Amino acid sequence: MCSKRISFYDDKNIDRERILIDDKHQLDELICPICLCFLWKPCSCMKCDNRFCQQCIQTWLNTKSLTCPLCRSLYENKPISSWIQTLLASVSIYCRNKSFGCSDILSYDDLEQHEQFNCHFLSKTCSLCEEIIRIQDIDQHMTTCQPVVTECDFCQCLIQIDLYEYHQNECSRQDLIQNNDFIVNGTILSSTSETNLQGLELINQSRRNGYIRRFFSMIKWLAMNLSMIHLILLNLLGWGIGTFIHKFTTLLIHVRTWIFQSKCQAFVYLIICHVILNYSLSFLMKSMDDIWMIFSLISSLILSSSLDPDLQIDQFQMNLNSKEFFLFSIFIFFLLKISLFLIRLYFSYISICTGTVCFALAIISYLFLTDHY
Repeated sequence: MCSKRISFYDDKNIDRERILIDDKHQLDELICPICLCFLWKPCSCMKCDNRFCQQCIQTWLNTKSLTCPLCRSLYENKPISSWIQTLLASVSIYCRNKSFGCSDILSYDDLEQHEQFNCHFLSKTCSLCEEIIRIQDIDQHMTTCQPVVTECDFCQCLIQIDLYEYHQNECSRQDLIQNNDFIVNGTILSSTSETNLQGLELINQSRRNGYIRRFFSMIKWLAMNLSMIHLILLNLLGWGIGTFIHKFTTLLIHVRTWIFQSKCQAFVYLIICHVILNYSLSFLMKSMDDIWMIFSLISSLILSSSLDPDLQIDQFQMNLNSKEFFLFSIFIFFLLKISLFLIRLYFSYISICTGTVCFALAIISYLFLTDHY
């Protein structure tokens, strides 16, 4: 049996039974669809306007998906409507320490201050047994705590709730290793590949090491598969493009949230970044021709893919024939060529000063429209 690792925290989940509200039908509008408890410090989805606890949606985005749990579109955060804010302000809530003797009924805004500091029956929630314990009884509870247990999906052993995730990850790893599979950074990679690539064990294991080790391992792996190096480089390029799009989309979501939270500061920083980016691109366009720009961009994407710890070689498409490879390469080349042409066209007709003014006006218009709609 593992030794106890007890910690205590402030449980923010508010059950329906603690809520006092005039219209019970309105209570359904104030329930988080993730934890199924009363909304706490809520935010909403830009697309579907569904509301979530701030902590719940942040945990969802960090551990599960970047999409909204309900509408499945890319999640974009926005503040809750004034109607929901008014509804929350009208609610009264029993203190969570009611069972210990506290009879206070608090407003939504006063609840946190009361339960953490002002209540005469201060309490914490135990991470092992998930019971609410009075602070003065914590020492005694640590000697008698019986942790909640659950059954592992792999070995059917009973595991403490706080150790369950760690145990299941380790248990699944052992099960896959016994079946001759590899796991790299949580990604399952099969050791038996249909691509006939040599040295997969070398490249898979190098994902756990630093950037320099990954780079030299990739060079050695490419040398072992010279006959298919053109397909490998094409797949690395595709992986790099996909990773760039994913990170750029994530960055836009964070910038959008940042704009809502600190409008003036975000506005100033975005203008500065826009000016720096414009001057940098203008300098590159003047100092390099299209061929060198395309070569540098492709090389950078391939290099970033080679060093990516999450690179999944088992997803590489190695069954392209010569004609398909040629057509795909030409398509990528012309796509980059057209993109560079449009960028050069932009700098030819629009000065950096004019572009910055238009960018600033676009941000101001966006903030104005979102505030009013």
